[in-house]
Amino acid sequence: MKTKHITIPIDIKRQSVPDDISVVGENAAVKGMSPLPSTSTSEASSSNNIKKIPRAFADLRDFVQMTKPLTVSKNKQLDEQLLRMVVKEYQPFSFVEDAEFKRFVHMLCPAYNLPTRKTLSNNILQNCFVETMSKVRGSVKMAPAVSLTMDSWTSINNESYLAVTAHFIDSTTELRTFLLDCSKMDSSHTSQELSKQIKEFPMNGKLIIKSLP
Repeated sequence: MKTKHITIPIDIKRQSVPDDISVVGENAAVKGMSPLPSTSTSEASSSNNIKKIPRAFADLRDFVQMTKPLTVSKNKQLDEQLLRMVVKEYQPFSFVEDAEFKRFVHMLCPAYNLPTRKTLSNNILQNCFVETMSKVRGSVKMAPAVSLTMDSWTSINNESYLAVTAHFIDSTTELRTFLLDCSKMDSSHTSQELSKQIKEFPMNGKLIIKSLP
């Protein structure tokens, strides 16, 4: 049975799709089209730059701190610490003039000028001695009672010395010990030398013990 309608053959044309299409964001695109720009690289670059900025500021800050002149108080602190090292480690004053030590200090703090051995022994040492003795006198003055111990000896050069040490308990119940004096003396005038040393400190009415070797 034939249909009543005339059939006309129609060729269906479909647009072919290339085979090399890839997922957007994975560096591929349809031929003839520009791929979408990826933000991962730019984000990573920005992140790295942000991380570098604080470090750059830190380096700049360190450079400024190392090169700017030291304050008077900071320079004094360094001088006193240098003297403390020389005294406690039994180093000669000429230690500050050692070439390698100078180079080492310059690397640590280029703005710090090492004092000469004469400045260290004649000026810095004397100033530190005066300040320390003032603190010791203040501590002895606040003590309710003081115990003294004395020691005398003769050197290989037949020179006599007398050392006087004070012991007391401070307001925090801590035992404090201070060397008050160590001086050369005439062995025939021990009592006079001892009296002279004691009078330099405010201990009137505070002495409870005197011991001689």
